[in-house]
Amino acid sequence: MGATRLRHEARRTHADLYGEIDRASALLVIGGDIDPVVPATMSQQLYQAAQQPKRLWIVPGAVHGNYLNAAPHEYPQRLVEFFSRELSAEPMQAR
Repeated sequence: MGATRLRHEARRTHADLYGEIDRASALLVIGGDIDPVVPATMSQQLYQAAQQPKRLWIVPGAVHGNYLNAAPHEYPQRLVEFFSRELSAEPMQAR
C-alpha cells in the first residue's frame, strides 16, 4: 500500500465506513466492552449498518485490540468458526 493511500485511509471518517459497510460480503465485528478507542456502542453501530451475513462479539474485559488476552480460548475459536463458515464452498444458509 502506498504512502498516498495510507494518508487517504487515515482521513476517512466513521460516516465513510458506515457508507461502505453494506458492500462487505461477510463481516465480523469484534470490540471490547472497555475499549477507550472504539467504544462498544460504535462497534454495535457498525454492526447494525451492515447487511447479513454478519456477526458481532463484544469481548468482556477487553480494551482495543486486546481480545486474545481477554478471551484466550474463545477468541481463536470464534475466528476459526467465522472464517470456516464464510469461506466454505457450500452455499450460505440463512442465519
